[in-house]
Order: sequence, then structure tokens, then C-alpha cells
Amino acid sequence: MRSKSNVSLMLVILTWVSVIGAQFRLEKEIIPRAVREGVHFNAIVVNEFGDIYLLESKFSEIYRCDRNGNILNRNGGFGWDIGQFDQPSDLCISGLDIVVVDQNNHRLVRYDRRLNYITTQDLRSESHSLIYPLSLATMQLNEIYVLCGETAEIMRLYIEKNEQTWFGGIEYGAYALNRPVSLRLNQKGILTVLQQDGSLVQYDRYGTPSGLIPAPPHKDDEVKASGLATIQNDWLVLIDNGASLQMFSAKTNIWCQPVLIGYDQSTSYVAATYINNRLFLLTKDGKIVVFLREQSDSKP
Repeated sequence: MRSKSNVSLMLVILTWVSVIGAQFRLEKEIIPRAVREGVHFNAIVVNEFGDIYLLESKFSEIYRCDRNGNILNRNGGFGWDIGQFDQPSDLCISGLDIVVVDQNNHRLVRYDRRLNYITTQDLRSESHSLIYPLSLATMQLNEIYVLCGETAEIMRLYIEKNEQTWFGGIEYGAYALNRPVSLRLNQKGILTVLQQDGSLVQYDRYGTPSGLIPAPPHKDDEVKASGLATIQNDWLVLIDNGASLQMFSAKTNIWCQPVLIGYDQSTSYVAATYINNRLFLLTKDGKIVVFLREQSDSKP
């Protein structure tokens, strides 16, 4: 009986620690100004200078705005020519540059931090003529990981030599990707793929499998996960049905629902990013909600 009580107490403590680490206090709401009518933002990143970058899917553009929502630059547009997009789906920061996933053009497009066009990287090769990249992450300036929708694999791309290696395919068995949605890299260099059912598949930077995380508990029969963000070494999952956010603690190996202090807990989000202790959540109506992560050194 005593051992069962100890186990129960330990679970309570672990859950408490997870919840404490998943509290965020509302800092501000940002509404992008002077944007085109009908825009639909679908991805967000923020750099060290506080510049906010937004991908827009209706007009296939990328925006740069400040912390007050003022639009500083805009680039892109629908098409197949240099600097244009056909279904931009994700973006990341690489050094000082911004790299955009151009899904239907099977390529990556690089801009400087002021959205001046730099170059285009075609991802197709003789062995992979169709890519349909979904998401990307970068470890170093010349090393980019691309989640490929056509084959449900990860491409490790060496920019300087234009070399490609692949992993996560059917030969990976339990670590083979199934309906992958998003790809992110945390501070420890763990590459993590979110699958549509909410589960996470993890690899090291060379493609060696390192972990499987089951989907978070959910009241519906099937989770419909739509986005992933790293919060230091933890993982934040965006879900389209039910609880809109779930967070996995790497320290306790427990899922919990983040507490957003000062904001409607039922709000749905399309993208998220985390930098300098701040969580940026992009709502379906185009607002950027900024939260400061609560820190606590107290004990239960």
C-alpha cells in the first residue's frame, strides 16, 4: 500500500512540475497593420532583433513587421519565377537570413533579414523528382533539414555542396514517419517530427532514431495536430480539434495543457514560435499573441 502511495505522490509531483513549467502570462496582442484584405497568415518566426516574420498563404507572400504590428517589408507573390511562391508552408531563421519553404515549387527561398532576395535552392534531384516540402529546421548556416511530403522522409541538405542524405523512410520501422506535419530542432540538437495523430518521432542530427513520444491524451478518437514549436527543450503541439495546445515536458515526460494567464484558453492557433522567454502564438484571425513564460523555483 505504501509503495502505491509513493507512486501516486510521485505522479502528482511530476504533474505539478510540468504545469508550473507550462504557464505563460499575456504580455501583449499584436495586430499586423496595413495588410491586404483577406490575408491568411500560416507561419511565424521572430529573430533576435525582435523582427516578426509571417508567411501568408492566400497571396503567397512573406511579411516583416515590428513589435507594434507595423509592416516593415513584404516580398514574394504567387508564381514560379525567382522570388515567387506556390503555396509557401513554413519558414525558419538561418543565421541572419530567412528561409521559406516553397512547397509546390519544390524549393527553398532565402532572404536577408530585411527581406531582400538572396537565392533559391531547388530540392529536386534525379532520385527525387518530386519533393513537396512541408517544413524545415536549421542547425547551422549550411545544414538544413527539410520534411518532405511526397515520401514522408527528412532530407538533410548540405548547402555548400548541394548534398542530400535521407532518413525516416519505411526502412526505419517503428521510427518511419506516418503523415508528418511539422519539423523542429531543439536546443540539444534533437530533431523532432510531429505526426498528424499528435505523436512525435525524434532523431539526432545524423538521422539516428532517438525517441518516440505517444500522442497527448485526447477526448476525441483521433487527434488532428497541425503545428509544432520548441520551448527550450520542451515541445508545444498545436491541435485543430479539442484542446488547442498541448505541451510535452522533456524533464518529466508528461503531457499537459499550457496555462495562458490573461487570455481565452479556448482560442485556436495556426502557428507558434518561442524566443527570449516569449511565446508568440498566431491566431486564425491573424493576431499575434505574445506571452511571457512564468518561472517558478518553489516546491510543492
